[in-house]
Amino acid sequence: MMSMHKLAAGDGYAYLTRQVAAVFRDGQDPVTGEPLGRRYAGRASTVVGNDLTFTVPKSASELWALGDDATRATVHAAHHAAVAQTLAFIEQKVVRTRVGHAGCRQVRTQGMIAAAFDHWDSRAGDPNLHTHVALANRVQGPDGRWRSLDGKTVYAAAVTVSELYDVLLADDLASRATP
Repeated sequence: MMSMHKLAAGDGYAYLTRQVAAVFRDGQDPVTGEPLGRRYAGRASTVVGNDLTFTVPKSASELWALGDDATRATVHAAHHAAVAQTLAFIEQKVVRTRVGHAGCRQVRTQGMIAAAFDHWDSRAGDPNLHTHVALANRVQGPDGRWRSLDGKTVYAAAVTVSELYDVLLADDLASRATP
């Protein structure tokens, strides 16, 4: 399952990490410090990204938590493979920006900025293998200029992306379990 939540300016992203979050907070290149387009307005309601959370089904999380080392490694590897393939799909088929007068044209980008964070349990402490992927609201258009991500395309694809992750995970688990 994949769920999605907006990451707000201020400390809305701090749940994930404090080390790389400045990329999302400030909209700057993490290496050079160069701005990635216009600065954010700085209001707490400013959307600086989206948290895409990829969660292994409860039965697979329990198998991962209670299994031997080989079983744990199998579930973990299948999860990471499904996340990686799903992110490749998002980058190729979902992520877009807008150009032209009043953003009248939707165009492909030169990729996306994302950071993944593995979590091992739920807030209640139950086994819950899942990965948060913070998807930045800054993308580079085909002309090299940094612009905002067209969030409508990401939201419109949420169910498709979730189903894709589920199918890829199930397929990978089945293929790894078969001798």
